[in-house]
Amino acid sequence: MTILFISGSTRKDSFNTKLVKFSYNYAINIGIKSELVDLAIYDIPMYQGDLESENGLPQDVKKLKELFYNSRGLFISTPEYNGFFPPLLKNTIDWLSRSEVEDEEPLKVFKGKVAMIVATSPGKLGGIRALQHLRVLLNNVGINVLPNEMGIPLAMKNFDKDGNLVDENLKNILFNHISSLKNFINKDRNNKNC
Repeated sequence: MTILFISGSTRKDSFNTKLVKFSYNYAINIGIKSELVDLAIYDIPMYQGDLESENGLPQDVKKLKELFYNSRGLFISTPEYNGFFPPLLKNTIDWLSRSEVEDEEPLKVFKGKVAMIVATSPGKLGGIRALQHLRVLLNNVGINVLPNEMGIPLAMKNFDKDGNLVDENLKNILFNHISSLKNFINKDRNNKNC
């Protein structure tokens, strides 16, 4: 069981990237096989049907699809831009949803995936308005999104200079959510083995 940890921001000092790295380190420490996915290293153009028709899937989309095929869970932290998640996440999901070969089952790359979605922002709402829209997108492509989402407000106060979450209550909630993701995946896997 591998969980991919993904930030919906490629900004250098992104609080969401800090949250993803902090969560990833916790997951590693409790024995979850995890992989940190940095969308900044993937050269993925804005999706456009003519581009796909002429060139097929970009190589970096194929690489990212391979990571998704080899994972069971997703931990996604998103910024909130005017109440929505950023185009980076939508474009990534759009490309991943495309078939690599003609007889590929539609949306196969998302089949059986379970996701935990979180957000953080400098504001008092912690990015939660973006989460409902991200949930709809992920559900639409067949990803099972767990109900216990989380928004971390006042990011400038709640993260230290090294990117660690400092509020103990928020830390405990986050750690419980990550454990819930792990437990759900393990339970689901055990049910399929029955």
